[in-house]
Amino acid sequence: MSIFIVAVSVVYVPIGVFITFFVELKTLSPSEALSVLQVALNAMGFPLKLLFFRLYMWRFYKIEKLLGRMDERCIDSTERSEVHRWVARCNIAYLIYQFIYISYTISTFLTATYSGVVPWNIYNPFIDWRESTRNLWIDSVLELMFIIGIVIQTYMIDVFPLLYGLILRAHIKLLRQRVEKLCLDPSQSDDENNEELENCIEDHKLILE
Repeated sequence: MSIFIVAVSVVYVPIGVFITFFVELKTLSPSEALSVLQVALNAMGFPLKLLFFRLYMWRFYKIEKLLGRMDERCIDSTERSEVHRWVARCNIAYLIYQFIYISYTISTFLTATYSGVVPWNIYNPFIDWRESTRNLWIDSVLELMFIIGIVIQTYMIDVFPLLYGLILRAHIKLLRQRVEKLCLDPSQSDDENNEELENCIEDHKLILE
């Protein structure tokens, strides 16, 4: 299923929009032609975006392992609560991205369809949306399904760096707090303070990676 979604997103949609642009150019109004061209350029940019994301996906896996090691350092309940707060913020950020991308897509779909045209003009040789209202809605819904697949992949690609950045920021904040607390506990021995200092240095090295 995922292969089909990627194939539609990377192959069919960009080619379909360009076919519409060149085949129906004479029948399109200037505003419609510009709209189709804009969709075509955006659709062509998505495969490149997905390609670079796949090429550098190993970096995300590496960061995930590093963050896991840094999470293990959060033994104190206060630090764990801080991490949980930042995780909640990440969830909110993800939902905001999802809402913006999906709501814009749905609004484009509804606005175009109720105006009597297909929303993205993706070439469909099997359905002529101009023949009837029924065909218009069928073609529009099919386009929506294709575009939703692209939109979901797009906002996930866009939001991943932000989420990792937020979690990394949380760990930097916790590291700063640990450094500020060094040698402040009179019950700790010099060896324990040195061990804590070494742990802070190790955490700093992990962040720099």
